[in-house]
Amino acid sequence: MQRFAILAAAVAAFLAGAAHAAPVTSLAGATVYSFGNSNQFTAGPVAVAAGINWSSDNLLPGNSRSVYGYTQIYGFVSNGAWSNLSMIGTNSQTATMRIDFNSSVAGVGAFLNWARLDDGQPFGNPATISIYDSANTLLESFTLTFGPLGGINNGEFHGFLRNTADIASIRFSGSLIGAANLEVLAGNSVPVPGTLALGALGLLAMGALRRRKA
Repeated sequence: MQRFAILAAAVAAFLAGAAHAAPVTSLAGATVYSFGNSNQFTAGPVAVAAGINWSSDNLLPGNSRSVYGYTQIYGFVSNGAWSNLSMIGTNSQTATMRIDFNSSVAGVGAFLNWARLDDGQPFGNPATISIYDSANTLLESFTLTFGPLGGINNGEFHGFLRNTADIASIRFSGSLIGAANLEVLAGNSVPVPGTLALGALGLLAMGALRRRKA
């Protein structure tokens, strides 16, 4: 019984670590959404697609607001610039833009770039991506550090993949961060922690019974 208790504790520890996944650099099987080419300076909200909405807290007037469906030149200092690439961007050193899902999803990410200064520091606040659940609880966050990239239309894909569909929003913050080609995964085949727990503990119980009979 003591050995069974130790094994059960090990399974519990494993499941606690498996309750979420690290940020990812690809999302197999995801649906890709474009932001169009409306070239808006706005705080939104703007509908990306049915049940998916974009908005920003950059409320400055005119061309100082965030951009949606932007295809003109948007600079990232030592990380180059984007042009003719349908994108969203904070257009601010400190602002945050977000994409909300009417129905929570299991995975989300985008092709990203951020304003990296020549010394490697962010232009303003660090460039971060974060996901939240429907209760507005932070699930995971990741800070961009890649570069210098230079050139035109360079960047990297970064996102998040969860074991359950609990992502209600993704937020992009700081350092003129820009995003294109939003990828969304409604669900995935990774067993949920409860399923893993039942299977693992069942196997442990069978092993304990076999040892008793022996």
